[in-house]
Amino acid sequence: MLLLKINPTRKEDLLIKQKLDEMFLAKKVETEDTLEMPIIVQGKEEYRGAERIGQFFKELTVLYDGWYEDRCDKYEKVDGTPMF
Repeated sequence: MLLLKINPTRKEDLLIKQKLDEMFLAKKVETEDTLEMPIIVQGKEEYRGAERIGQFFKELTVLYDGWYEDRCDKYEKVDGTPMF
């Protein structure tokens, strides 16, 4: 599960949360009014600040695009039989 730590008083942090909400990721959100920069923790990786989180979103988008591109039905004929 992904952990997002944000300062709820900063608009930029709320936009990060919104983007994660749109991606339907399992996540936990912690808010802290004194937090100086947003943080995403994914497994052993930690992304701190808007620039690193932007990089995380780019990597995640590549993963998502590949996931949906590699669906099984793209290798099937219209009737469901395998192409190969």
